[in-house]
Amino acid sequence: MERNAGQPAALWVENISFRETREYVKDILAFAAVFDWQINGRKPRRITDLMYSLDQRETACTFIPQNNTGGC
Repeated sequence: MERNAGQPAALWVENISFRETREYVKDILAFAAVFDWQINGRKPRRITDLMYSLDQRETACTFIPQNNTGGC
């Protein structure tokens, strides 16, 4: 992710190497927007409103719970 620093998240999604993963990420974002609207009663939003630019400080470890295995 560090090589993608400052890149819009939407562009990052489009550049995911594996088609199945890329489509899965798009589906998750789409359903997150729908559920936010239906469950939380918020007005519909664009999917890109749920995304943000990647920051240099963010790495894969940012999104993985830390454990005692010496990983992140």
